[in-house]
Amino acid sequence: MYRINPNRYWWIFLAIVAAAVCWKSAVAIYRLYGYYQLTAQTEAQFSNWSVVPISEESYVLKTHYNFKVGQQSYEGDYLFSDSPYLNAWGAEHEIKRGRPSRGVVWYSTRNPLISSLQKSFPLKESLSAALLWGLFCYFIWLGNYVTSYGTNRPQK
Repeated sequence: MYRINPNRYWWIFLAIVAAAVCWKSAVAIYRLYGYYQLTAQTEAQFSNWSVVPISEESYVLKTHYNFKVGQQSYEGDYLFSDSPYLNAWGAEHEIKRGRPSRGVVWYSTRNPLISSLQKSFPLKESLSAALLWGLFCYFIWLGNYVTSYGTNRPQK
């Protein structure tokens, strides 16, 4: 039989953990939805490579791309934020070294305006959410165990 822990600090702690679980789960679901939405791929034309400062010590490459689905043409801009450069010179040197003019674009078959040049599974977000769910369930079990231990102890 489960007993409810009467300690209000325990409930405040569980509420904070539950808020973190809900936040990380929402982020993971949002990223998974974006990942599974990109179901088709086609060839894209890249143009207008440039360097975009993200912070004082982080620069990323940006390109404009266009692609066709059927007879309709679509376009977009993409920031390669997964591989930042420490200075603008390094990023500009990468552009001068030669960037591809063609590549693969992933897009949604329902709405080709939703597209991306890279499709990567949100592993970090998914694992974080799963671990937090496990931790939350453990804390619930621990609270029930500690509460029931005080009432089911053998008396001397």
